[in-house]
Amino acid sequence: MAADGEKNSLETTVDEMLTNLTDLAAKVSELATQTAALKPLISLAKQLDGLPDKVTTLQAAAFEGANQIADLSLAVSRLEKAQCGDNDHPTDDAAGATASAPGSLPFRETPHLPHRDAEDDDGDPRFHPRARIEFPTFDGKEDPLPWLNRCETFFRCQNTPERRRVPYASLHLTGSAQLWFYRLELTTGTPLWRRFAQLVQQRFGPPMTDSPIGEIMLLRRDSTVDDYTDKLLALAFATPI
Repeated sequence: MAADGEKNSLETTVDEMLTNLTDLAAKVSELATQTAALKPLISLAKQLDGLPDKVTTLQAAAFEGANQIADLSLAVSRLEKAQCGDNDHPTDDAAGATASAPGSLPFRETPHLPHRDAEDDDGDPRFHPRARIEFPTFDGKEDPLPWLNRCETFFRCQNTPERRRVPYASLHLTGSAQLWFYRLELTTGTPLWRRFAQLVQQRFGPPMTDSPIGEIMLLRRDSTVDDYTDKLLALAFATPI
C-alpha cells in the first residue's frame, strides 16, 4: 500500500511538472511572437534618437534662411535706391527750384520756388519728390507691420532723407498711436527711423506667442517628421523681416 501511495504521488508530481512546462512553453511562444512584432520598431527607435538633433538643425537652418532673406531684402532696397538716384540727379538750377517753402508740408512738389531753406542745406541732394503718393495712416489698433512696410515703400519712392522720415510719419499717426508718439517725444526726443519702427512694433505689435517667431518657439511635433518640417519652414518664411 505504501508503495502504491508513493507511486501515485510521483505521478501527480510529474503531471504537475508537465503542466507547468506546457504553460511555460506557451508563454515563451507568446513572448517570441511579441518580440517579433516589436522588431520593426527597433529601427524607428534608433531614428527617434537622432530626432532632437535634426529638429535643432532644421530650426537653425530656418533662422539662417530668414537672415538670408533679410540680407537679400536689404540688398534689393539699396539697389532700388541706387537706381532711383542714377535716374534722377538734379542739376544746379533744378536743385535751387525744388526746396520747400517755409511753413509748408514736406514732400510736396514745389518746382517753381526760387530758393531753398537754409536748414535743408545738409539734406540729401537726391531728395526730389516726383509724385503725390498718399501716405498711410496708423491709429494703433492693428498690427503696425503693414503700415511700416508702406512707409518704407513711400520713403524709397520719394528719396526721403533719414532725418525727415520720423517727423513726416508722425504726422500720419492718429488716435492712441499719436498720443503714444507725443509722450515718446516728451520723454526721449525724436528717434531715428529704425529705432522708431522698433518702438512701434514693441508697443503696438502682436505678442511674441502670436507672431511666427513665437509659433516656432512653441512648435511641437504631434504627427510625422515631414509634417513638422513643413510647419517649421512655413513659419520660418512667414517671419517678418
